[in-house]
Amino acid sequence: MSGHALDSRLAEIVERLEHSGFAAELWDSQWHLAWVSRELKEVIERLEPADAAALGIDTDGFRYRTLAELDSATEKARRDAGGVAVTTITP
Repeated sequence: MSGHALDSRLAEIVERLEHSGFAAELWDSQWHLAWVSRELKEVIERLEPADAAALGIDTDGFRYRTLAELDSATEKARRDAGGVAVTTITP
């Protein structure tokens, strides 16, 4: 995500992954991290500060918004997964 709008094709993939229960991440065509599943967010958020720092992740800087807030989210994604929290995670 890192400031990039989520492509509508990626929004549809997010919708499918969200229902899978997998800890997953999705990258766009320029290798920007586009999405992280709720399950993977839970793992990341539970990291000890030293472990997060070793991975280059600043968990204190996370800012969440809903999938529905993304300009590129499709109507179907908004309807089916609009309330899903998303955040930018920059390694």
